[in-house]
Amino acid sequence: MHLSPHSNLNTLWAELTIATLIANGVRQFYISPGSRSTPLTLAASKHPQARCRMIYDERSAAFQALGYARYSGIPAALICPSGTAVANYYPAVIEAAQDMVPLVVLSADRPPLLRDCGANQTIQQQHIFGHYVREFVEMPLPQASLPPRFVVSRLEQALFKARSPVPGPVHINFPFAEPLTPAPPQAEAPDYAKQIQALKLPHTCYHSTALSKGTPVFSLLSQCQGLFIIGRLPHHTEKQAILDLAHQLKWPVFADPLSNLRAELDTQDYGISNYDLLLRQSTFKETLTNAQFEVVLHLGQGFVSKALLQFLERYLTQHPHCQYIQVTSNPRPQDPTYQVAQHIVQDPTDFAKAVLNTPHPGASTRRPSPIEKELTAEQEGVQSYLKDWARKAPWSELKMIHLGLQNLGNLPLFVGNSMVIRDVDSLLTQQAMPLIGSRGTSGIDGNIA
Repeated sequence: MHLSPHSNLNTLWAELTIATLIANGVRQFYISPGSRSTPLTLAASKHPQARCRMIYDERSAAFQALGYARYSGIPAALICPSGTAVANYYPAVIEAAQDMVPLVVLSADRPPLLRDCGANQTIQQQHIFGHYVREFVEMPLPQASLPPRFVVSRLEQALFKARSPVPGPVHINFPFAEPLTPAPPQAEAPDYAKQIQALKLPHTCYHSTALSKGTPVFSLLSQCQGLFIIGRLPHHTEKQAILDLAHQLKWPVFADPLSNLRAELDTQDYGISNYDLLLRQSTFKETLTNAQFEVVLHLGQGFVSKALLQFLERYLTQHPHCQYIQVTSNPRPQDPTYQVAQHIVQDPTDFAKAVLNTPHPGASTRRPSPIEKELTAEQEGVQSYLKDWARKAPWSELKMIHLGLQNLGNLPLFVGNSMVIRDVDSLLTQQAMPLIGSRGTSGIDGNIA
């Protein structure tokens, strides 16, 4: 990726933005001239694969971009400065929304400090297009504390929404503080540029339709060693295919308590129930860190364990060859660390069935993961410890939760948020009861109701 030799963070974010759009198939840029959008305009004009047209009338620029995208089926990108320039795109944005034409609006904006204070050429640009865009993204001010993969991930999510499942316009708003030109460079810019250079674009590949049998993803699962994570699954999900997939892969399996699959996955099926507790132990973390996983396969929505999230971020940073594949029926990402390489929008059960129904040479003779024995020993050790602890430890909230999980039978159990669900995640080994929880926003309100 070509970066300006003398850069500040505005310049680096703008160049990363244009490079991300180019890597995801965007080639045509229509530029409405102005000062605040200088970083984006310079980045587009310097990129060797970007085709740029400068059009002084914003309304005309938007309709020309619309015409290109309608004819080609490829998203066109619009770049404009702050103020009413972006408002002049509105008629074309509405047409793109109604006629399902992919369009990307990149608007520059004043920093939050200059909003609602009478600053020149400043309006409320957030959600200016209302319901007529498939996605609105408000980017933060460029800062070195936010990794480049954050920028790329937000952009690629928006580009996915522009193309599917219903094509249309997306709006990405960039607040830029002065200086708007590459000079003067900032002290943190060289280190940040190195992080950008280390990125592989596109960062996340989205698949919006069911994968065919010849896809590289299926080959990857059949040939590699990996880690299998099962996140939250709706209660109506038919789960047998997911269990069958776990047995065929012979990978270590970390099943979230709200997947309701821990009872079905014992150590014979490579299930590690108490991974949350174990990930706080140095020996277990070292064993996992040294494992040569080539794939992390994550089926379903997010998971409770913060320890698992932190481990994945460290592991995938240290092992960039390892691909994180996520399969969800919802196109919204479950990727707070911006590490997902392949996001497949498909019902997890249907995905598991497709993998199982795809012939894989050697699948029947696949050997368990090389670290399976070590992980199983760790799991058996923690289970033995918990039994001994439950007998000897004084009464506490943690002991009550542990004993409750052992003795509540098969009645449905609603688990509250905050520490309760985390304690359940740590202590739950086998379960007879179906677990229910409110993890959409993980609020503590409404639990008693």
